[in-house]
Amino acid sequence: MINADWNSASPESMLDVIRQLNIGKSKLGRRKLRFFACGCIRNWWDDLNTDSREALEITQRYALGDATRSEFGRAQRISTYDFGDAHQPSTAEAALTRHTVNGATNWLTSGAEMAAFCIGQHLRAVARKHSNCKLTQETKRQIALLHEVFGTPTDPPPIDPAWLHWNNGAMPSITLPHCVN
Repeated sequence: MINADWNSASPESMLDVIRQLNIGKSKLGRRKLRFFACGCIRNWWDDLNTDSREALEITQRYALGDATRSEFGRAQRISTYDFGDAHQPSTAEAALTRHTVNGATNWLTSGAEMAAFCIGQHLRAVARKHSNCKLTQETKRQIALLHEVFGTPTDPPPIDPAWLHWNNGAMPSITLPHCVN
């Protein structure tokens, strides 16, 4: 069932697979979830205010291990969207888009699993407000991003051939009898 969920065309079901497999519990899993969240927001770059852009940049560097906890704390402080933003969009629709996209950065610095889930849902809702075409584009982009970041998490990890020859083939002789039964 997990493979079917992963290969379905729904970011929600793909994130559910990640949750079911406890991928977000590992350091690497949390890092990948943050990359997904950042990638979702990056698509809306033109609608981000200066503080939201900075929070996004810091969060990406934090996921890479290139930003300190102190810098990440700064991202948490500046990602809180201010309703008095200096942007003066020309239409009410543009104002709503800017508000909701900048609001999504509030989740960047929350727990990685929560950030990925909320930001993905939030930005699909923004896209839905524009048009079904924009929603379809955003959904496809998130699916492609999940595949790029996570690959197929249900596939077994690749085995380095050197392991099979280590210690005169000790590993296959230990593990293969258990795999056959």
